[in-house]
Amino acid sequence: SETASVNPEEEAAVLNDLAEVSSDLVVLFPPETIMLRLSAVIGKILQLTSDYLPDQSIASGELGMNIPMIAISIFLFSRSAVPIFKAQFVELNDLDRVAYELCFQPVGVTLLQFKGMKATGCFEWITCEPGTILIDENEYDDECLLAGDDDGGGDVDGKSCPTDWKYLYW
Repeated sequence: SETASVNPEEEAAVLNDLAEVSSDLVVLFPPETIMLRLSAVIGKILQLTSDYLPDQSIASGELGMNIPMIAISIFLFSRSAVPIFKAQFVELNDLDRVAYELCFQPVGVTLLQFKGMKATGCFEWITCEPGTILIDENEYDDECLLAGDDDGGGDVDGKSCPTDWKYLYW
């Protein structure tokens, strides 16, 4: 059995082509952040490898430019991958499912994204008594809360009340 010798220039050309294809994946696939970042990591590694193969060396300028780019690409990829990895282990209860179906799914949030948000602590459930009014974290005067006009603001007893109310009635 004969072993075929591979020309390093041909290998480098193939790897360079693969690096370019990986950077062009944006056109072929939906722009999911994790796919773009994985593509960037693979592309940079293939590009560095294609520079190394022909003469078994890499110019210091190329190395100095590509190593930080690879490190940044890996960091950004890990920031996208960790929530997805954590989401695989999230169990949804009935309240989570109802909230997802009524609030998140209609606006295009996927179940995996919802689980990722839950896994990373983007939201948590609180228990409120019936009739509770939840208001944003701004400090509002009680008179403004009770006596605003239809848009939630206006003047009350000479005080200017804000018009950017954020109520959640429960």
